[in-house]
Order: sequence, then structure tokens, then C-alpha cells
Amino acid sequence: MNANVTILPKLLYLEELTIELNCREKLNNTTEYLINFYLFAVPNNLRKVTLNSSQGIHLRPQIQSNTHLEDLSIQIATVDDLPVLFTLVPCLIRLEVSVIHCAPPTFVSQDRFSIDIISKLLKELYLYTMDKQGMPFETLKVMMSLMLSMEYLAFGIKTNDPDYAEATLWAELITSMPCLTTLHLGLEIEITETLLSRFGVETNNDLKQAVFNSFIENIDLSSFIIYTNMQTLFIDTVPYRYNRDQSYTTSPEAVHALCNNAKAVQQPPYRLVGLSMHGEHVPITTEDYLSVICRFPSIKWLYLDSINVSDESKEKDVTLPVTLKLKHLKSLYYFRSTTCKVKRSLFDRLFYGQKRLDTLRIMYGDLIYLLRTALPVINGNHIKYLYLYCNGADGAIHLTDLDYFILTFPLLEYLTIEVTSNKLIRRNQKKIIEELITSFKRLCSFRIFCQRGTLQLARTLMKDDQSRLKWLTHIDAIGSHLIIQPKSLALWKNDTQITYF
Repeated sequence: MNANVTILPKLLYLEELTIELNCREKLNNTTEYLINFYLFAVPNNLRKVTLNSSQGIHLRPQIQSNTHLEDLSIQIATVDDLPVLFTLVPCLIRLEVSVIHCAPPTFVSQDRFSIDIISKLLKELYLYTMDKQGMPFETLKVMMSLMLSMEYLAFGIKTNDPDYAEATLWAELITSMPCLTTLHLGLEIEITETLLSRFGVETNNDLKQAVFNSFIENIDLSSFIIYTNMQTLFIDTVPYRYNRDQSYTTSPEAVHALCNNAKAVQQPPYRLVGLSMHGEHVPITTEDYLSVICRFPSIKWLYLDSINVSDESKEKDVTLPVTLKLKHLKSLYYFRSTTCKVKRSLFDRLFYGQKRLDTLRIMYGDLIYLLRTALPVINGNHIKYLYLYCNGADGAIHLTDLDYFILTFPLLEYLTIEVTSNKLIRRNQKKIIEELITSFKRLCSFRIFCQRGTLQLARTLMKDDQSRLKWLTHIDAIGSHLIIQPKSLALWKNDTQITYF
């Protein structure tokens, strides 16, 4: 992105613009300055902008503001960027904003937010925090009390601030917003000793009940659910029906949620396209996982993490195909089973029977364990996109493991491998990469990236054009597009459409 940011001046005639920033390349100051300048200070026709950066963008005050922009989706670095944002785009009607990092220790909400900088036209706000110290409740309360025109609110808050569990504080916040008609809560509150003592309880179950009772007594929400897992208190409004595409984070423990409106829980979600579930490596049955997943039949992607399926006795009774109807599911993220031991009682229910599923993202160690032990063998003919992630717990990538991938995914078209260290693919690196590129007959794109260290093959190919030409000839890829950096290698065969890291 740092090399391509100069294209922005050529795009300012557009009314809608989406920018996806490279999550592996740190933005330099010049890039951030130019993004700020061209999107928010230079006259343009932009009315709707999406600016995604997993690092979060630092916003800078500008002499001029963008008065045309009405709809903005953006990931900002910290809450300190929010007041700047409001000055840059004073005529926003709809805003979706994610705060990536923790709040600066010097940030004082009363000093940074004022009625003068808040948009008088803002009617719809989606607010998310990715860090548990991203936004204290007091900051949220101060900011929202100034948004007198707000009609629609959706929160996805990760936090360790116990104030977020206080129904009386939420009641005060809602009362301060006279035009508010719709409120969606998606709260993930870290369970701490402070939170437990706040409600005078000692266990998570007692906390769940105490918070539920408080919300029943103090806040006028038509329907909500409250549940806990080992580390988190979840407070959600239901049903999950939004005005724009959204994702949702939950836990298999949601099957034990307390709710004040059972019918609302059963209503199908609307425009909820992604679901994340964190198992915390706690033993949980397949049925509990599926009971929660089945509530979201329209999702396009499903992310499972820290998985520890407890129904081991059923492993021998697996029959194929096992169906679970998720007719829109396209991508399955199956990350980190306990000790890399994938249990087929859950995996097969998700992997088979989904007509649109063509993308699998999985930890290398998990997949190797699965393919080595699977009886009957895994049939991956429907997978076109495979993303493998490898860190120390997965062990190194071995040449002898490649046959498992090649036999299981014969119709693979796109293969991406990410390793945390070059040590995990140091031995036989050249042979491994060459065999993966040449063994899949339909392969269009191969990419490999390492976070620490550099790739020996990439360094060799960067020496001169002759080295690259010789290597492309060796792997029968003359005419292919090759992009090499010290930490990465990407190959697109012939006329394949290029997608960047």
C-alpha cells in the first residue's frame, strides 16, 4: 500500500470508494498523511467510503473538511482519533467505526468531545472496539450524549470495564438520546474480580443471573440474552437484525443463555454474514456448537477458535456425508483445536454438505493431524481456496506431508501459506514450494509469507532476472507473474487475476 497510495488523486471523481490496506505492511507516516489528505481535505465527489486497516488509521486534523461524505466505514487506531474524525466529516449520516487499540492514558473524554464537533446529521452508528481497553464506558457515555440526532445504534464492544455491565448506566445513556429508536448491544465484558465484586457474586453463573435481573429491572429492552463462558460476560440484544452486513462474536456457551424473550431468540438474523465462536479450549460437545451455529443459517463465513470437542466416544461412529444446512457458507475458519487434534464429529458437519463452501482456513498442525488420522479419508474436492497458518505449535512444514494436501485437495486453485518464522520452513524449502506449485493441476495462485526472518528461496530469486527466469522455467511457469520480497513469494500463473497480500 505504501507504494500504491499515489493512485488516490486519480480516484477522487468516484462517489463510492473501498480501500483495503495491507495488514502485513506497516503504514508509514507519508501514506497515512496522504490518505488523510486526499479522502478528507481535498475536494472530491466521494459520498461513501470504506477504509479498512487492521492496524487502524491515525487521523490528522486538516484545514478543510469533507462535507460531501455521508457514509463512512473506517478502522481507526484509538479513541483519540474519533474527535478528529468528526471534524473531518461533519456531514456524516451513517458511520461504522472500529477502534483497534487501547485508549491513550492521557485521553480525557470531556476535553476531547464537544457539541461543536459532533455531526448534527448523524443518524446511524455502528461502533466496535477490538481492544478490551479501547473505550471506557464514561467515554462512550460522554460521546453519545452529544449525538442528539442519533436514531440507530449498534455496538460491538470488547472491554474490561465493569461499567458496561451496569443496566442503570445503559438506561441513563439511552435516556440522553431523544431520537433513538433502535439499539443493538453486542457486549463482551471480561470477567474480573472487580466485576464479580461489583455484583456481589463469586461464580460466573451467579454473575449471569445478577446481571440478567438488573437488566430486567432497570432497562427497557424488548429482548436480550445474557450468558458467560470462562472469561467473558456476553450481553446481546436479539434478534440479530441489522441495516447493513455485520458479523457477530459468540461462544458455544450461548446455549445456556438467559433470555427474556424466547421467541426473539428464534427469529432468523438479517444481514448477519459472519459468525465467530471462541471455545477457550474448554470441553464442549458437538451438539452445543451446532445448536448455536444453527441460529445463524445465512452466514457466509464461520470462524471457530480454541476448539476442544468433548464427545470423543462418537468419533468412531462418524458417517459421511454429515449435513448441516448453511446454504450461504463460503468460508470456514477452523483455528487451533486443542493439541491440534481435530474431532471429526464437528469438523465433518461443517465441512460437508455446504454447497457453496470452497474456502478452508486452518492451522497447519490441525490439518496434518486430521489428514493423517482420518478414516474414512477427507474428501476436499470442493475446496478451491486453502489458507494454511503455521506457528511453533504446529511444528515445521515437512516435504513428506505434502502428499496429504495434494491427494485431499486435487482441485485446489489458490494456496496461501503463512508461517510465523522462517525456521518452520527452512529445511527443503525450495523443494516444498516447487512441489506445491507443480502438483496441483488447477493451481492459479501460490503465496507464502513469513513474519519473522526471510525466505531463502526469495532471497535467491531476488538476485537477478536470470535467476527468476531459470526458476520459472524449472517449474513450468514461464509467463507467470512473480512478486518477490525478502519475506514473501507470490506467483500467479499466466493470466490469473492478481490479488495482493
